[in-house]
Amino acid sequence: MDDDDPIVSVIPIQLSTTFDPRLQLHQYPLSSRPLAPPPSAKRAGKAITARIKPLSDRLEVHVPFDTREEVWNQRRGLEYGDARYEEDGRKPHAGREEHRLDELRLRSEQVPHRGTYMVGLLRGNRLYLHPVAATHKLRPHLGYIDVLSQKARRRPAGEEDDDENDAEHEGEEREEKKSKKEAREVHLIARKTDGTLSASGISDMRREMLRTLAAEEAEAWVPIRYSDEEASTKLLDQLVTPTDTVLRCTSTMASIL
Repeated sequence: MDDDDPIVSVIPIQLSTTFDPRLQLHQYPLSSRPLAPPPSAKRAGKAITARIKPLSDRLEVHVPFDTREEVWNQRRGLEYGDARYEEDGRKPHAGREEHRLDELRLRSEQVPHRGTYMVGLLRGNRLYLHPVAATHKLRPHLGYIDVLSQKARRRPAGEEDDDENDAEHEGEEREEKKSKKEAREVHLIARKTDGTLSASGISDMRREMLRTLAAEEAEAWVPIRYSDEEASTKLLDQLVTPTDTVLRCTSTMASIL
């Protein structure tokens, strides 16, 4: 032991598995403050909600907007709201009510783990470690912008957005595609070190990606309860384990180094 760097204290480490394998780490890289609905939304009885696609492991958190007239563009809000209505798979129809964009949707992307991630809780001069099953980064999902962009590409500038003109323009697009050269699927060939040739498998990879995306798109969202900071603090207390069972280390110095 270095005399200039003495040991000040020894902290016992305990492993907790209370929520294993359900404990996840959610990161919000584009948010500089804790998630909370604006005061006007709270007064209107709105709260943060969440939903999940369990098989695809995709999560969404919905945060209400401040839609007061003095701070919100009502025209844009209605335009984006209609686009989101279509994004959700619902078709607009004549005489329908207007749909206003009134919430921000944060969608998750899973971050691969390199090793084992742990959450640490220091209580009573003890450090409690709990394994993290998965890490997700949640960013704004702006799918309604894609809907508007697709509509804009389907019609010339100044054309009215109605079903008749859309159908006419789609017919023109089909005729234009027929006149173009037929697209062909390209197979790349890679040479192995032994001199033999093999298909790169890019087409198979692409088909697998499309199947995965289609399966996720078809999976239904399942509502889940979003807990605020106070409820999360109560759950945090459950990470403290009362047992003092001593774990036996099975790793060797060679496996660590």
